[in-house]
Amino acid sequence: MQEDQEIIDKIYEIATHSLIKEKNTPTETIDELIRKGIDSETAEQVVSHIQSEINTAQKKRNKKDMIIGALFCVGGILGTLSDSGYIFWGAIVFGGFQFLKGSGVISFENSHPEDKNFFDPG
Repeated sequence: MQEDQEIIDKIYEIATHSLIKEKNTPTETIDELIRKGIDSETAEQVVSHIQSEINTAQKKRNKKDMIIGALFCVGGILGTLSDSGYIFWGAIVFGGFQFLKGSGVISFENSHPEDKNFFDPG
């Protein structure tokens, strides 16, 4: 029983390393697991589960970025409009940038377009 759990943990470790550290696509990760002797159905399930966890964490991070960005931007605008004699450009620009980053408009992540559902006009 303990040995089975160690094997499962090792499979997840390999797949997580491949997806996150090596930035491989899910297809490349599945292929890597299959080359290491894991059957294709198990490899697909493992990668799907890890991707689900990654997406959940990303959504939480994006939501946090949007909230922080909105607070800074609104705070900068309110500070500027308060007749204090200061213009809070830094807070406004940082807040707007952070909000856009959280909403996904701006991205610095290495992405794999073949793994995303992009609108295909043709």
